[in-house]
Amino acid sequence: MNEINDFKLEILKEIRKIEKDVPIKWDRVIDMDSIVQIYGWIPYNKGRSDFILITFEKYNSEIAIRFTTSSVKFSEKLHNNLMGEETKEGYTHCIKFRKYFKKYL
Repeated sequence: MNEINDFKLEILKEIRKIEKDVPIKWDRVIDMDSIVQIYGWIPYNKGRSDFILITFEKYNSEIAIRFTTSSVKFSEKLHNNLMGEETKEGYTHCIKFRKYFKKYL
């Protein structure tokens, strides 16, 4: 039980780092023991929001962290907050589901 609490506290610590200066509204958590995924929304324009998904995966005493977002505006800031360094990769463009599969739908 203590190991689970430690994992949750470590996740919360990382969440606090990533949300610095980014207006994230956290929404859902999926807990699969050694993998925890957290979904949230980043408001940007008149009730519209971009999504954010962070995955925490526990390997023994290490925790791997990955995230993805549809926010062009905050993508680099989120990376810098989480990784503690600037990214050189920039934003990876995402495409709406219907547009991506429009030929097949």
